[in-house]
Amino acid sequence: MEAIDIGADDLEWSPVKRQHFFKVLIGDFTRRLRIPSKFVKHIDIGKEAGNKTAMLEGPTGRTWYVSIEKTTDGMFFTDGWSKFVQDHSLKEYEFMVFRYNGSMHFSLLLFDKTACEREFFDLCNGKDNGGLKKEKLNAVYVDGGKSNGKSSIHQEENGNELI
Repeated sequence: MEAIDIGADDLEWSPVKRQHFFKVLIGDFTRRLRIPSKFVKHIDIGKEAGNKTAMLEGPTGRTWYVSIEKTTDGMFFTDGWSKFVQDHSLKEYEFMVFRYNGSMHFSLLLFDKTACEREFFDLCNGKDNGGLKKEKLNAVYVDGGKSNGKSSIHQEENGNELI
């Protein structure tokens, strides 16, 4: 009988526990975002001084590179964070769940003010983009929080809602 080599990616259950934290977006979150101090021990940032680069994987699978800066006030996502906020049109009181995958890689889920996950459709990933220029279009999300009870679709171009 032949041996079969199975890796952790082939199994539903893996002995590696992925750590998570969540952040409610309150105050000045557009410039930088603090990583909870209790969570910092899970990040393999190293002991040498200076900023490190982390990869944030958004809900569509696209990635953003941001700096992680360690200060006397804590550890923060800094350079590149504003672009992530702009590209996802993040607003106050929405919240995010961060999953740390190791090696400075985070996967994120985004939730609106109703505590429902925001639905994103990536139009930059080879799908029809309705004639808009791919390099300017970031994402489309469905907003179910309108007072008239109807969902609306928002397209983001350079951080501005188009419709």
